Amino acid sequence: MKIIRTQRFIATLKALQKGDDELFVAVAADLRYLIELKRGAQLPQVRFGLAQSEYDVIGEVRSHITGRPEFIRVLFAMPHDESLCAFLIMGDKNSQREGAPS
Repeated sequence: MKIIRTQRFIATLKALQKGDDELFVAVAADLRYLIELKRGAQLPQVRFGLAQSEYDVIGEVRSHITGRPEFIRVLFAMPHDESLCAFLIMGDKNSQREGAPS
């Protein structure tokens, strides 16, 4: 499987790594889960076919640490043949604070 990462995704991931090591580790583990299981990955971490998208190759990885308010979402594209996974964008779904990954 070929892995593609947008510049925006990379920048946000690096900012998360510098700012919150515990959350970075959780996000990295959930992304590895998707890469390893591909379309076999399941909820609660991975969701394929988002309601907001007309394309069923678009999905999201949701990372969360129990007891913390952050809910990191990574939008990705993975075709049915699983030949590649493109990480598009990442951000904290619940954040209203300055400096949060977005």
